[in-house]
Amino acid sequence: MPQTFYQSDWDNHLKLEYYIFEKIEADPIIEPYKLTSEKKILEFFSIWQELKKSFVPAIFPKPKVYDSYWQRFNKWRTIRLNHKLKDLLTIEQDEKLKKVAKKLDRLITIKNLEFCHKHLSIYDIKKKGEYYYIFSNLFYGWSYPLYDSVFAFEWYILGLSDYSKKEIENQLQKWTKTILLSVKSNKTTQGLYQKDIEQLHNISVAERLCAALNLDILEIKDPNKIKKMQAILNNWLDAYLTLLNITLE
Repeated sequence: MPQTFYQSDWDNHLKLEYYIFEKIEADPIIEPYKLTSEKKILEFFSIWQELKKSFVPAIFPKPKVYDSYWQRFNKWRTIRLNHKLKDLLTIEQDEKLKKVAKKLDRLITIKNLEFCHKHLSIYDIKKKGEYYYIFSNLFYGWSYPLYDSVFAFEWYILGLSDYSKKEIENQLQKWTKTILLSVKSNKTTQGLYQKDIEQLHNISVAERLCAALNLDILEIKDPNKIKKMQAILNNWLDAYLTLLNITLE
């Protein structure tokens, strides 16, 4: 991790605190906005594997109060309803996502909260020579099972809107395959979830697809590219709902 040179105390008047970090000149393992290889995804998750060995959750007690998934979904939905591109999501699509979120809310339970890096994007694992560096380290905390395994996947895929449907789906296939392989082979996740691990993986992927369609997809900004990505991600969400035996009637 980058060295911290200085940390200020919380200033109640200014409502802030700040940190001064070492500047690291390094490159992401996976380049944003470009197609990547299965080899690079495997390399990214090899560092994820190392991170899972290093967590010390006892320092940060599990919270007694935590927003349900439905509460979180509604916060994101409220932001979308105030977005200038909100009409790109039809009333029917909105209703579908609300049903999905309610179903997922029953499957994502607070008792299964896991200590993890809650913002592990492709920008947050970088490499220089033989060394790897981890960034966004203020985001460690408790979250839903396997959240740290799918966060980078969602945002990376949303960055591929310039590519064809076939190329995007090929990347979706590579990422979901590698993520499942990684969580199944990791001793920490094996110990936590055992026989439920594939089910929890499917839930975590479905949750990120739902989150993307609910709000995050609007970061693409181009309406035509948003519609293309909506169609792709909606089909993938349906496939994962089928794996989870979720019906929306």
